[in-house]
Amino acid sequence: MARELVRYSDANDGFFTPDDLKAQVARWGEPIKGTYRDVTIYETPAPTQGFAVLEMLNLLEPLELHRKPFLGADYCASDGAGQAARLPRSRPAISPTRASPTCRWIG
Repeated sequence: MARELVRYSDANDGFFTPDDLKAQVARWGEPIKGTYRDVTIYETPAPTQGFAVLEMLNLLEPLELHRKPFLGADYCASDGAGQAARLPRSRPAISPTRASPTCRWIG
């Protein structure tokens, strides 16, 4: 499998080498958890995006998107919640170039 990954990487201007794959190690971390609409969600701990996922769900839950029209204004505005959870607070949470392709930027 490692040979195929390196071959594919080389063929597509990638940068992985056999040494990179040999150096890769897996480690187990205790999952972090949160809730969304009364469902317990388990995510991977740092250094992954697990915390960002739980934070996005916390930002979205009060919007009650399940009660809103699909692709309506509230649904589209929620695209910014994901960006807000991932970006440093000193940067804008959403921009026209990063808006969801299903929700056209208005403004």
